[in-house]
Amino acid sequence: LRGNVASGGQGGALFADGSGSLSSDGSASPSQSDQFDQIVVAGSVLEGNAARDGGALYVQDAASASLLSSRFQRNIAARHGGALAAARCGGLLLNATNVIDCTAAGGHGGGLYAWGCG
Repeated sequence: LRGNVASGGQGGALFADGSGSLSSDGSASPSQSDQFDQIVVAGSVLEGNAARDGGALYVQDAASASLLSSRFQRNIAARHGGALAAARCGGLLLNATNVIDCTAAGGHGGGLYAWGCG
């Protein structure tokens, strides 16, 4: 998932808010408006994405994300979580996942920002 932008929004490539599910094996290309309650990203590259919060991925409101054997690279957030941001999420799992050269330009967590996750 490369080069996606959520202008003024959250999650440049993916957004989870508690209304469905998605599993990505590296070949999925969800549209900007897709919203999910569980995201599984496995063996994927999320690169060059941008958003206000969570440059590549944003997880909120009891939604959860599992990030497995993936790479987040050169993503940017205007505020929090250059690669990914999570607020009040149900869970966040990173396993064998790299976060490289991501930026939170005006906030916290150049790579990862998590607040109130269970």
